[in-house]
Amino acid sequence: MLGRFRGEELRRAYREEWLRDHIPHFIRYEIDPLASVLESNNRIVAIDVGANKGFWSKALLTRFPGQVEHIYQIDASPENYAELTNTADSLMFDPPDFAVLTPMHFAVSDAPGDVTLYTNDDGSPIASLFPHTAAGRNTLGEMGTLEFSMTVPCQTLDNIIAIRGIERIDVLKLDIEGSELDALRGAAKSFAAGKIRSVLFEFGIHQVDSRQFFRDFWEFFQPYGFALTRVEEDCSRTPVPEYTYTMEDFTWCWNFVAIKT
Repeated sequence: MLGRFRGEELRRAYREEWLRDHIPHFIRYEIDPLASVLESNNRIVAIDVGANKGFWSKALLTRFPGQVEHIYQIDASPENYAELTNTADSLMFDPPDFAVLTPMHFAVSDAPGDVTLYTNDDGSPIASLFPHTAAGRNTLGEMGTLEFSMTVPCQTLDNIIAIRGIERIDVLKLDIEGSELDALRGAAKSFAAGKIRSVLFEFGIHQVDSRQFFRDFWEFFQPYGFALTRVEEDCSRTPVPEYTYTMEDFTWCWNFVAIKT
């Protein structure tokens, strides 16, 4: 299933646009904030949760050429999984990239089983385990309702890490439209074992539907000794040394970096 990405010329056009415009954006906003953790590491192991077509994974490979040992890519969408495993005609990756990529077709939460994925189109970047019932949920009016649904398999990160025998995760990236906190809770054993060095996660408009607060994230990370930083719109980074109510901002989609101290 390759959805709307059919035809050789169309796929070539998407690939050129994404590599030219999207990958530099991901490097600036989602990879460079992790540089202090990753630059000194010659063998980077990452888990890309909410991999979509592979933007973040490609950005990591581009920013740290030759340093990536492995990226475990996880996505709940059948179309996205088909694209991530399409080694013959990839929209995103070059043939050598596939040696360090392991795609998996799962939603990620705090318990395994089958779950409902809500979406406006298979492969959509705004698909969520939570139904969006209000359109125009931010100042850009980008987020619409999710009128379609499908049943998909779900796993916890602890189970995935155990089954795959992953001993360390240099960076855990979470971009799953409101399920970020549930995914963290499903990795509690791995955090307690010290396997995870850093986390990149989103917080903001999506947590309206999941009914979660930044305070929940703050309280999750504190027992494990993680320091938090918010990535601002201009790519500057603001440390979050303590929790305050002002962090409860649901008008934007903020990236946060949590680093083990």
